[in-house]
Amino acid sequence: PLYLSPLIGLIRLVKSPSHFPRSRCPRHHSYTKPRGQIPDYSAPVVISRKGATVEKFCHRIHKGLLEQFKNALVWGSSAKHNPQRVGKDHKLADEDVVQIIKKIK
Repeated sequence: PLYLSPLIGLIRLVKSPSHFPRSRCPRHHSYTKPRGQIPDYSAPVVISRKGATVEKFCHRIHKGLLEQFKNALVWGSSAKHNPQRVGKDHKLADEDVVQIIKKIK
């Protein structure tokens, strides 16, 4: 019906990814970096903005990863220098790149 077309347009606008500017988006997009390779920007690890830590980043990748976690290297705005060696309590910023270093058994 003709009277619903403005409402449908509004719904499409709200559902579109460009509705939230990245600075106001409720989630962080961080990226993985395998050792010796370039970061994988095609598949971000999405975590909530509130309490975005390396620990939650590891948990989103695999629940058993924290048992093997030694430390992480972080590139981005949350790091004091690039790369910065951090622990699991380090707070991540949007667009950070993270490389997980596992314990040697």
